[in-house]
Amino acid sequence: MVRFSRFALCLLEAHRTGAIAGDLRILHAVLRPRQRGDSVLQVWTIGHSSHSYDRFRDLLREAGITAIADVRTAPFSRRFPHFNADKLCASLLQDGIAYVSFGKQLGGRPASRGLTGDGVADYEAMATTKEFREGLNRVTCGAHRHRIALMCAEQNPLDCHRCLLIGRALSQRGVQVNHLLADGRTMSHIDIEQELLGLMGRDAEDLLMSRDQRLAAAYRERAHKVASQRRPAKTSELVAAASDNLVVSEARASRPQLAPRRYLPQDTPAVSRSTPCPSRYNDHAPK
Repeated sequence: MVRFSRFALCLLEAHRTGAIAGDLRILHAVLRPRQRGDSVLQVWTIGHSSHSYDRFRDLLREAGITAIADVRTAPFSRRFPHFNADKLCASLLQDGIAYVSFGKQLGGRPASRGLTGDGVADYEAMATTKEFREGLNRVTCGAHRHRIALMCAEQNPLDCHRCLLIGRALSQRGVQVNHLLADGRTMSHIDIEQELLGLMGRDAEDLLMSRDQRLAAAYRERAHKVASQRRPAKTSELVAAASDNLVVSEARASRPQLAPRRYLPQDTPAVSRSTPCPSRYNDHAPK
């Protein structure tokens, strides 16, 4: 009965958001019951930083991560090209880890000027948008099957919207958020929030403000300090933002055709890392 309820909720949400046709993977995910002892839904976050691919993969393996949700607005890195969406997907595919891009729904740089304030992204306004809520719904539905890590670029969670925006929203929904650090340690979102209060000088008791009020103010101040400055997008970024979950396939880069950017590993023999990613979800992602 519980399994059916989760499925029904995701089915209704997918129908409302139009995900039925292109993303049945999320619906299928809820049919697999959680592992014993896993009573609380969990999601992890990680920053690729300047890691080599091997180090990044090892951090994921140590945490038991089975799927990456890429929350970069533009899934490219000029300094570390092994974290470009197509190359990263091919590498993860070979190592049995799923990859999905959430750049439009959960990216940190909004396309609308109405979601910026003082020249920076307004995380509180972004959290109220339909696209953001739909992105969270996809993550939470998928987390019933996968151990998902939200990936962005910054090393420190407190320097990134994956913590200040997405992690906060998931935590408010009752999801247990865990942040994978560069040294291999894991820090809970509760501990991150306490660190945030100290960082912003709001950890001391205040007669006029509750802890929740001090925490909200700390989030606001930190987000304003680190949120991405709005700037003209580069050609590659325009391609990434042109449509939800679209990316130019490495094998078809010379053609004016866009291929879907929804990737999950297949139960097929290992593929070389130079092989382009599949253009759509596969129904048999690793469990």
